[in-house]
Amino acid sequence: MAALGTAITPAAATAAPCCYNRHPRSHITACRNRVASTRRLDLCASSSPAVTAPDIPDEALVESLVAPAPETKLRKLACPICYYPLASSSDQLDDATSLECSTCKKCYPNKQDYWDLTVSVGSTEYSESMPVATELFRTPLVSFLYERGWRQNFIWGGFPGLEREFEMAKTYLKPTIGGTIVDASCGSGLFSRLFIKSGLYSLVVALDFSENMLKQCNQYIKQENISDEYAFGHYV
Repeated sequence: MAALGTAITPAAATAAPCCYNRHPRSHITACRNRVASTRRLDLCASSSPAVTAPDIPDEALVESLVAPAPETKLRKLACPICYYPLASSSDQLDDATSLECSTCKKCYPNKQDYWDLTVSVGSTEYSESMPVATELFRTPLVSFLYERGWRQNFIWGGFPGLEREFEMAKTYLKPTIGGTIVDASCGSGLFSRLFIKSGLYSLVVALDFSENMLKQCNQYIKQENISDEYAFGHYV
């Protein structure tokens, strides 16, 4: 699949539940003895000279809050053949001409509007033909019309409408808040852009087989002024 990606700095934390058990009286006494011993050790340790940590300059604190480099986020993408991380051919993601698998060395080119992550990339012969419906959505005309009237007709097929669909998607994706989501078959990025603007996810990857849909997605990202802070490598 060709794909288009966006990102913010991830953060996550987990906590283990506490359990309270009832003990016989003898066990309680043993526990108290252990606690008393621990306290005595703590008192002995406190008599040793205290070590004062050096002052940390404000600049260092600021640096710790800076988002990871694009290369770090890029490693969330994997080779579709062997599933190992991809590496950029340049330190700057926007300047990279290709992504390379760290294991099989397969290269995936930068198409300016998206990264071509299809397994058949670079091949001149294809062993299978695509369904008519798939090829239809790869045409420039359908990609252009998708958000200019085509998608609105989905309501006649029973879809509840864009706003309601987005609320339903956010409810379904609650367990992944702060994490990475993939908008598979993203089309022109209608929901991908809403996911980005919500700020709920650390990384949003827009994925579609249609090159022209991804081009439209990239154009909408630019038109809506989604900054690079949120649209890291919108060629992914």
